[in-house]
Amino acid sequence: MKTKEELKKIRNKNLPELVKELQVEREKYFQMRKDHLMEKLKKTADLKKVKKNIARCQTVIREKIAADLIKDSSLKEETADKKIKNNQSQKIDNHKDQNEN
Repeated sequence: MKTKEELKKIRNKNLPELVKELQVEREKYFQMRKDHLMEKLKKTADLKKVKKNIARCQTVIREKIAADLIKDSSLKEETADKKIKNNQSQKIDNHKDQNEN
């Protein structure tokens, strides 16, 4: 259950906060690995937890980037569709004007 709560906390953060947290987690992991090699680390299971947090952060970052790209592309498609329709209606109006004259 604790991991679901952590995941909710991570998902509620915005992209710059996630990148910063990822950097902090990576530094923490590096320090823990160094301590482990020097035999200073008491709980080796914490290495696995930090590594999983890094993976969670990376996953949520990818999700947010993908969602932004999809939103941007759908907006571009909508504006392109509107431009095409406007262009077509202008051509029809121009054609009607020419036929009337």
